[in-house]
Amino acid sequence: MIGDWTISEITTDGTPVEVPDGALITLRLDGAEAGGTAACNSFGGQYRTEGDRMVLELFSTEMGCEAPLMNLEELVLGVFGASPRFTATTDSLTLTADSTVLRFAPTPEVEVAALVDNDWELSGFIEGPAASSRPGVERVHLLFAADGSLGGNAGCNGLRSTWSTEDDTLAGGALSIGEVAITRMSCGPEIDDLEQTVLAILAEADRYEIEGRRLVVWAGDDALDLRVR
Repeated sequence: MIGDWTISEITTDGTPVEVPDGALITLRLDGAEAGGTAACNSFGGQYRTEGDRMVLELFSTEMGCEAPLMNLEELVLGVFGASPRFTATTDSLTLTADSTVLRFAPTPEVEVAALVDNDWELSGFIEGPAASSRPGVERVHLLFAADGSLGGNAGCNGLRSTWSTEDDTLAGGALSIGEVAITRMSCGPEIDDLEQTVLAILAEADRYEIEGRRLVVWAGDDALDLRVR
């Protein structure tokens, strides 16, 4: 049962529940720790088994997504919070609460994207324990070139800078970003504010993490959460 699991089917009252394209529902069990993604937000915490029940004590981020994803997430987290009955084999994990059944399959290994020469698009921000998104995040993208140059768009304006790493592995490492130069166009208060948040994190960036096709650029407790385009 310990390992990484990805949803394969959801049913309620025996009827399949549609999982929208792009919805990621995962569960990682490692020792007494649990974590994963529930369609929109990430979650983490502790778990234990009591007989045929799994007791999950979880917290989650609070990012908003479109209604279909939020409704699906409410269903999934509702099962997690109900101390569901479970059955597990090497090929499947099933959680059942009332009339809802979550069936998981082992997560296939995902090729880790390289930091360099990928076009990274912003999906949201991490601010301390919370994650959030804002209108216009998809306008932000970064390209770390092999020659140490950094290009992209900060939301409204094009940007260029330099970057370097230390003690880096495929999973991440220390990160330094030089002074960022941008063009001087205004795109309105909302996008301009988004851009200032991006630039503030880049100015203080100290490390990065890569998991699959996801890149997180950290500045202390705050971060840019990006995906490969």
